[in-house]
Amino acid sequence: MYGKEASNRKQEIDRQHYTIPNQRPKD
Repeated sequence: MYGKEASNRKQEIDRQHYTIPNQRPKD
């Protein structure tokens, strides 16, 4: 359970860090 939650949170953080430097939402 914890691993799944951590993975989901990591994905959100990674998306944020990926979007900020690019200044473009890569959807």
